[in-house]
Amino acid sequence: MTKTFIRDIATRLTALFAILLLLSACGGGGGGGGTVSLTVAGGAQKGPYVAGAVVTAWRLDAGTGARTTTFVVSATDANGNFNVAAIPWTGLTEINVAGKYFDEVANATSTGDISLSALVDLQGNATVRVNLYTHLLAARIRALMAVGNVHAAARNQALTELSDRFDLELIGGVGPEGLNLTDGAGTHRQDNANLLLFSAAMLSAGIDSQGEIDALRDQFASGGRIGDAAFVQIKAAASGLNLDTLGGNLVARYGGDAPAAADLSARLTWTASTLNDTGSTQCSNGAANVACPVATHPTQDAQSGRDANALTNSDADGRAGFSWTKLDAAGNPLAIGGTSWSCVRDNVTGLIWEAKDDAGGSRDKDNIYDHAAAGALATAANSGALCGFSGWRLPTPQELAAMLDASRASGVLADPLVFPLQQAAGYWASTSAAQDGAAAWYLDFSSGIDSWQSKATPAHVRLVRSSVTPPASRYTAHGDGTLSDHQTGLMWRVCSEGLSGSTCATGAVQSYTWQAALQRVGTVNADPAGLGLAHADWRLPNRNELGSIIDMARNPAIDTTTRFPGVQANSHWTSTPVAQLPGNAWAVDFASGNTIPSPVGGPRLVLLVRDL
Repeated sequence: MTKTFIRDIATRLTALFAILLLLSACGGGGGGGGTVSLTVAGGAQKGPYVAGAVVTAWRLDAGTGARTTTFVVSATDANGNFNVAAIPWTGLTEINVAGKYFDEVANATSTGDISLSALVDLQGNATVRVNLYTHLLAARIRALMAVGNVHAAARNQALTELSDRFDLELIGGVGPEGLNLTDGAGTHRQDNANLLLFSAAMLSAGIDSQGEIDALRDQFASGGRIGDAAFVQIKAAASGLNLDTLGGNLVARYGGDAPAAADLSARLTWTASTLNDTGSTQCSNGAANVACPVATHPTQDAQSGRDANALTNSDADGRAGFSWTKLDAAGNPLAIGGTSWSCVRDNVTGLIWEAKDDAGGSRDKDNIYDHAAAGALATAANSGALCGFSGWRLPTPQELAAMLDASRASGVLADPLVFPLQQAAGYWASTSAAQDGAAAWYLDFSSGIDSWQSKATPAHVRLVRSSVTPPASRYTAHGDGTLSDHQTGLMWRVCSEGLSGSTCATGAVQSYTWQAALQRVGTVNADPAGLGLAHADWRLPNRNELGSIIDMARNPAIDTTTRFPGVQANSHWTSTPVAQLPGNAWAVDFASGNTIPSPVGGPRLVLLVRDL
């Protein structure tokens, strides 16, 4: 829709609306035969839209979410509010708003028009607010419906992805359609503040055209996440904004109140990552695992990430930063407290796991298989459309590690909320060992150690599929000794500590005890213009982060040819203490690919990481 057309249609709304009402009364346009007449009221916010923005309610195809040719039109008032009346249908509906809006950063009306949408399953009169988060959510729902998910399941998954990516609380199950960036007093004021900061950060970052906004929409639609390049811009812009000033601009224009800086308990950790945290919630003092912080051993695993953030560590849907959704046999979401389920979706990684049973059949928890038979299970799961899905396969070693809970000191290292039948034993990965073609990788859920064994040796199996589209290009080298990983949302140094330069040709590699490795982080961050390579937020990676760059198809298990020219084929420290073995921390060996416990006093190398 061009800007000229938007302006023209705004002047003809009254006549067009009257025609649509007539069609509705005669049974045309909605298929309701004049028996249904619903109203959708609400508000349109980018900031708030100005008077005369075009509001269109589109009837959608119930199966695909695509627009039909049936619609009803209205317009916004001076506060961005609207009332679309006499809608002659029920069911899946898009509310689209197009026009100018109040720019809360410039404190002025926008120079250009923006179109945003929200989806609602219309069963009666409804209140809907259209905003940036509903725009992302609507696109993701449609993408999931396009591959066969019913609307309820698609919305549940998309809503979980949205809330996880943007730290939304969504108290009481309210979706982003219930948020209001001009409300700083209600139950949802923290999420309203979140929305205001996100909206303003996009404007501050210069992401304000329809094409730029829809590019983010399309990224979120494809995998429930936004690409790193834009995310870095938005997060950087947000760090320089004053929410009190933004709220003051809204109050000056609209009166009432608005969210304030105090409504955000901490600076939000919006994330593009699809990498699970480890679940580690304790620190180590070198001899015992204790409460954090430990002054002599700073910046440990438990002090950062989802498991350290109150917004993502509620334990409501998984302990210590894990987030799960139980699925029934058709792939529909269930209450997290349900006692019977067929699959489990990991809301952080986008992976969907099969659930085991104790019925003695093919999915019994006690079954073990050689590697070939394990692969055949995936074929059978795809033929039978397990939980309504195809794409079932054996997991990679990194995917198995994503469901491992490193905080557990004994028993099975997995969350019993969704994996109560997991065995304290080895589970097959899909990857053959580069060192021995007759062997394949597995992960032991009693020790947390991954290794390889003969493919003829029986082990347990848990199948997986992915609902996230990987980035077209995973890595970007910056030519300054750093590398961005667009799959995990992390930036890496490409040299083991002691080496420097874009090819790591300068210096000599250094070994550190675990304590010295943790303390090295402070030394690097204290010198951002030099050692910090223009950044002051480096950290020692946790177990999952360091394991994410292992290349199991290589021997040694790290790409030193192009990606990590100075990462030595040796053991490197993680920031994760070993819960079962106090006095040990996890280390990743880039010679073999193993992740193993190591005594904290021993010498290991260091590779630093930061969030993009």
